[in-house]
Amino acid sequence: LRDFLEITKTKIGSLKEESTRLREELQSKAGEDLNRLALLREALSAENERLLVLEKACEAKYVTLIEGWIPESDIEPVISDVKQSIDYVFVDTRKPEPSEEPPTKLKNLTGVKPFQAIVNLFATPKYREWDPTPIISYSFALFFGLMVGDVIYALGIMLLGKYLLGKLVDDPHSENFKLFQRLIYTCAGVALVVGLLSGTYLGDIYKFFGIESLALVKGVK
Repeated sequence: LRDFLEITKTKIGSLKEESTRLREELQSKAGEDLNRLALLREALSAENERLLVLEKACEAKYVTLIEGWIPESDIEPVISDVKQSIDYVFVDTRKPEPSEEPPTKLKNLTGVKPFQAIVNLFATPKYREWDPTPIISYSFALFFGLMVGDVIYALGIMLLGKYLLGKLVDDPHSENFKLFQRLIYTCAGVALVVGLLSGTYLGDIYKFFGIESLALVKGVK
């Protein structure tokens, strides 16, 4: 009996080791193919949704097909909202074909974004064209500041943009108006700095008060 127990314990130990080895091997295999399995699951889920919608469409009196363009970053939220609002729906997405011309949605950093209004004023670049907004943002603000270059004018532009401009538009809380307002503040801010450096206050009106110069930088006029 003692020998039998020893043999049994040995076999149990071997089986445990074999079980552990097989479990580790399965985990390793699953880890290697995890991405592939996830993709297959998504593909099967999408195909199941498509077949379910087709089945319901055959029974329905009316079927609606909607086609359009959405930004790639908004795909998941849009699909989620659509599926929550409609019982039976299938959504298919794809990238634009070379022969297609999708609408353009400019995407720039926060400091550059207001100058998209200047770009759109002339011509919005096409989907596959280069976006000139970053260059225009610096050059437009700089040249505006150099051309105006007056402290009083700059402050006047800021005040008009703050208190008067909102009364001339239908929706002063819209995103486009806020961007245009920031554009005005930026350009007027550059003009204010240029005016301070050159000492320009309504031209040289300070000379009527016997002040020779208010320029912060000597030699700048």
